[in-house]
Amino acid sequence: MSARVFLERLQKKDGEIQSKMFSMMANLRGSEEYFAKLGMDIKWTIKQLGPPTLFITCSIAEWFSQPLINHLKTINNDIDSDSMTPGELCCMDLVTESIHFQQQWNDIFTKLIKNSSTPLSGEVQDHFWRIEYQARGAPHVHCLMWTKNAPILGQNSIQEVQAYINSISTCSVPDAETSPTPHQLVNQFQLHKCTKYCTKSYKR
Repeated sequence: MSARVFLERLQKKDGEIQSKMFSMMANLRGSEEYFAKLGMDIKWTIKQLGPPTLFITCSIAEWFSQPLINHLKTINNDIDSDSMTPGELCCMDLVTESIHFQQQWNDIFTKLIKNSSTPLSGEVQDHFWRIEYQARGAPHVHCLMWTKNAPILGQNSIQEVQAYINSISTCSVPDAETSPTPHQLVNQFQLHKCTKYCTKSYKR
């Protein structure tokens, strides 16, 4: 088949060609077909296990991660990194930043969330995550998680679901005296203060 015939069949949405292209492209990470296949996998998981128990999202907060900044300075010791801001250091070496984030997230997931003896929110039955990148190149992760024996609306009462949520999630600020580190982290990263950027208006 010539390239011209192949292109014409693609443009005409030829069923046979599209099917073969989907099979091939579904293995190419980042392609539209790759994410379509993942979407189908998630739908089947929901059909088998019900709705996800938790949705978790984590970002790297790379400008405030002293271990990451120190590591970037160490491996880029051939430049004057002391005069650079954390943001400049991260932009200069996005590969190292991505690897650092991947390792951090793997540790959080395996040692805290999916810990074999004391899992953070119950035994994890199944999970799916996707790492995305913001415009500045900073990674963040979105994770769906199915927890074993978690109450489900429709099968359990609203009160049971609420009690379960309250047992694993909170929106309170930890006490500064009894929990100084969580108190500092929540105040630094979990509280939002609106700026002009948040309140800007558009014509449409």
